[in-house]
Amino acid sequence: MEDGTVKEGILWKRGGSTAKCLKSYTWKEKRVELSKNGILSYCPNGQQRETKTKVIVTPGSVRKLPRRKEILYGKHSKHAFMITGHDHVFYFGANSDEERVAWMEALEDASVVGDGQEMGHTLKMMHSLFRLADKDVSGTISKAEALRISHRMNAQCNPSEISAAFRKRAILSLSKELNFEQFCSLWRELTLNNFDIREFNKAGGEDVESTITPEQLTAYLQKQGNTEVSEAFVRTIMSKYLGLAAAEGADPSVLACDVFMFSDIVQSNDNGVLNQTIEKTVYQDMSHPLSEYWINSSHNTYLTGDQLKSSSTIDMYRIALEQGSRCVELDTWDGTNGEPIVYHGYTMTSRISFQAVIQCIKDYGFKASSYPLILSLENHCSLSQQTRMAEIMVDVLGEMLVIPTWDDELQLPSPATLVGKVILKGEKSKGSKVGLLSEEDQSEGDPIELIQSALQDDDASVDYAVEALADLEIAKKKSNGNLKKPSVHETIAVRAGLSNLIFLDIASKRALIEAWKNGQVNVRSAPATQMCNISEPLCFKLAQKFSKQWKEHNKKYMSRIYPSGLRVGSSNLNPIFPWSLGCQIVAINLQGHDTAYQINHGRFLQNARCGYVLKPKHLRNVRDGTGGGLPETCIGAKGGKTGLLTVKVLTGYHLPKPYGAVKGERIDPYVKIRVYSPYGCREKFVTRVVKRNGYNPQWDETFQFNVQDAELSMLHLVCRDKDFGSRDDMIGIFSLPVNLLQTGLRYVPLVGTCIAHNSAWLWRTLRRVSICKGTMLTGFSFVWFLCSFPCLCGWDCTCRRGGVSVGGSRRRSAWHPMPFHLAAHSSRSLSATLFPLRSGRLKAAGWFQARIPSDSS
Repeated sequence: MEDGTVKEGILWKRGGSTAKCLKSYTWKEKRVELSKNGILSYCPNGQQRETKTKVIVTPGSVRKLPRRKEILYGKHSKHAFMITGHDHVFYFGANSDEERVAWMEALEDASVVGDGQEMGHTLKMMHSLFRLADKDVSGTISKAEALRISHRMNAQCNPSEISAAFRKRAILSLSKELNFEQFCSLWRELTLNNFDIREFNKAGGEDVESTITPEQLTAYLQKQGNTEVSEAFVRTIMSKYLGLAAAEGADPSVLACDVFMFSDIVQSNDNGVLNQTIEKTVYQDMSHPLSEYWINSSHNTYLTGDQLKSSSTIDMYRIALEQGSRCVELDTWDGTNGEPIVYHGYTMTSRISFQAVIQCIKDYGFKASSYPLILSLENHCSLSQQTRMAEIMVDVLGEMLVIPTWDDELQLPSPATLVGKVILKGEKSKGSKVGLLSEEDQSEGDPIELIQSALQDDDASVDYAVEALADLEIAKKKSNGNLKKPSVHETIAVRAGLSNLIFLDIASKRALIEAWKNGQVNVRSAPATQMCNISEPLCFKLAQKFSKQWKEHNKKYMSRIYPSGLRVGSSNLNPIFPWSLGCQIVAINLQGHDTAYQINHGRFLQNARCGYVLKPKHLRNVRDGTGGGLPETCIGAKGGKTGLLTVKVLTGYHLPKPYGAVKGERIDPYVKIRVYSPYGCREKFVTRVVKRNGYNPQWDETFQFNVQDAELSMLHLVCRDKDFGSRDDMIGIFSLPVNLLQTGLRYVPLVGTCIAHNSAWLWRTLRRVSICKGTMLTGFSFVWFLCSFPCLCGWDCTCRRGGVSVGGSRRRSAWHPMPFHLAAHSSRSLSATLFPLRSGRLKAAGWFQARIPSDSS
């Protein structure tokens, strides 16, 4: 090993990562060396090392390959990592997980060069871009390289201003180039806006070159409404940013906060809009019956794309489980050689092994959450292969399987008593009766007829139905009609061995509806382990007639709602309305990253993302309690439900280009804000577009929202890049229940494919009845934000048939049919632009002020 080399070895590199490489995207063996200065060099194995290519590694640029790319990139991608930040992405594959981890740790350690570890994330980002621009590793950059950094940071800086400031500092240093400290001074001069300076001065700063003490920063945060902040906490945060081992006993002059650190602290996870106790710990009581929780669920988990002709893969189960899903679906069919398979029946989707799926569930089922996992079985197998299914599950899962007992039929067990257990949901044998074909498949019908019906109805959710219809008709002709529709008269028997393993039995919808018609809440003598499996269209039909009975029914029994068969593009129903009925499981297509997907993700960010969230008390059998264990700084801590939410968007920082692009024009960002509720009221407000500025755009605009139920309503934020003449690109997105919004100066984490660094939305809510001032931040951006939340008397709502008219002198009326069309919307554009969520990839900030209603409201 040469001097300065910290690690070397053989890795597989995926081709096609440079502009010249328009050849095949294959994996090729490379000899790789990592030096102490954070430079990775590689050359073809066996060639002279003089021909090696160099890659500069910066903090945060080394990441594990996303699951979807593992699926797409094939060989050597299972143990691969990638290096981002350059004009293109470099992909390297190891031979084992241990080898990948070793390389990633070595790369991350080597990426911290010089004083990089003593910076907040804003300076770290600048330091990383500085190193990437310094191609000759001289420690200085030229004027042309400084201009490229400015363009990459999306700053609205005039090139002539940058040239003049660069020339002034170059003359003073008697050099044609600037070092990192000089470049930071230049950047402060050009990019600090009046808002930064004003807030820093409020905290005690005299000018942009001055610093403030921990006492001043603590007083500033408490004045803005962060009443839980203490000086000891602020000292700990400052010492972390300064790289000090401990805050106590440190030199007071060392613990000084400049304007950059001030910005970093208010954008940090320690100052998030979602309380760290809520996000990182299971703060709710997990001893209630299963029927008293909302459960994170996926639909047709095995599919990678649409519902008709996409691929099925085991990796989708791993993705769903790692994202916190506690209910996954398996459509089982007869396979060859007596081995059952999983696929979407009567479609062109591919097939995977049932045994491999069960093994994947055992391996990954309890890594993200230890609470019970529900397997939703859609059984279409013959008796012999049902026996094989039971054998596989008993052999692989063993004691993890939950077998129902007499006590369970009286009341469902709690998640706390089923830690590490697997629950089977399916149709049990009904004695002498033969089990009908899956009710879900009966409702879906023939795929071709469904698409033709959708085209006649001009359904927006089938956004590429013509193409899918043509493909299916061709396939049906080639297969001589094998793609038949399920017959309602087709029946299957349920083998006793499999039936005995099923814990949650699918009940007869007809019997339940008859009971509701007769004024009963439940079917007489029905065990608690029975549950109903209801399609999206039927859900809204039943809700119009039996909403009160259904809510009472869901206090003891469980209900699962799955998307309409018309959603062939894997779009989703909005889960808020089924949640408002007390339905525990709303199946979400994880492969369709639309607004409904984001709302579902926002709901389950809390409670350590364990996949279980306790329902509001009016949807359960309890009447005590107020805030459900929420910290005092949350809106819902006092139990208030209705009010007027006022949001003022002020400014932002560090918004990246769409899709993580390095080149291209500066973005034109704007923010779209909605509040979704189960009552059909959905108001949308959009800020103005800021031209050619993604580094620190400013809006200073105020909006108001009528919140009818803070526990059920979801705040939804989207930041986009305005493209004139084409579809606006996604920058970042965020959803969170209104009752979880924290008071004080906070950040809001956004997520999206383009997010490469940390940043935040900040907001503030003050806990008193009068209107107060506050803020909020956005993503790799920083957006200041003002919210207020007064009591119900602050607004007027007039309900009419087919919609809700929201009163207010300055607000637009929001009309939405009740409630089906609210839930039936879809967004295919999000599906095309958003990959699996990685929290913390983009943050945003802004001011948030709230006015909390009284306990009686």
